[in-house]
Amino acid sequence: MVPTERARAEVSTKKKAERAPAAPMSLDIQSITAGLEPANATPNEFLIPLSDISGPKFNHRQIFRDIDELAESLTEHGQEEAIKVRPAIGKLNPFEVVYGERRWRAFHVIAKRPNNDPTRIKVRCKVEVLNDRGVLVAQAVENLDRADPHPLEEALIYERLLTPVVEGGEGMTMFNVMQRLRKPVERITDRMELLKLCPDARTTYLSGKFTDAHALLVARIPDASMQMKFVRDILSLDDPANEGRLMAVEQARKHVRKYLMLPLATAPCSTRHSCWALVRAARARTTPGRSRSCFGTSSPKQRTA
Repeated sequence: MVPTERARAEVSTKKKAERAPAAPMSLDIQSITAGLEPANATPNEFLIPLSDISGPKFNHRQIFRDIDELAESLTEHGQEEAIKVRPAIGKLNPFEVVYGERRWRAFHVIAKRPNNDPTRIKVRCKVEVLNDRGVLVAQAVENLDRADPHPLEEALIYERLLTPVVEGGEGMTMFNVMQRLRKPVERITDRMELLKLCPDARTTYLSGKFTDAHALLVARIPDASMQMKFVRDILSLDDPANEGRLMAVEQARKHVRKYLMLPLATAPCSTRHSCWALVRAARARTTPGRSRSCFGTSSPKQRTA
């Protein structure tokens, strides 16, 4: 018996419902915050002991600068902006940071000083009930509104939003991400290109040793060892006379073409290989005289047929 369109639609809807993240528990702000000291007249802002707040479940940021200086500022001038938290279901601490992790870390620096007790240090927090998807969106908006989020951190934000929160679930679509964050698709795709950096290249990039333009060149190299060879080259690490001197971007592009790419005519594969069907098809659609090249996987020097 062939199922009807309606029956197929009902089965599809049921499967989506099974894959969807569980709805958050019905929580009442008043019951959650009962007994907490109100911070001021602002709704849902309270003073919560530092020991009752755990770090965020999701973390896009890779760099936390000047935490000690922020701790000094909090000690001298007090806390000017509340940290957003949500109820932490099933955790030892009753609240979890949504955003404001840098301030939360600074309070922990203060708590480690002599004669300080984390249970007696109170943090001004705005309490809100959010599910995991809501947390990810709130963190994304907050982090992208900062003056200069690192491009790799920005890429991780987009990746996390597009990834399902739970296994078998569904992430946000690119269109939804563009709408919620008000970012053009070109910016999102350019940033996500940086996710192709190998771990060592990411560390070097995050340390500020080369620029965003250099990072994109590195990310487009398909092999981790080749990426790190190129990183050493652009930083002149193997050149004692110029060690640490950053190669200009245009020179770096030429370096890639000269040492890390091979013309298709001399690529290390037989003319009967299936890749040549693509080459012939490309030649049929390509303007005569345009260069055609591909990444080689063996020697970086050009070969002769």
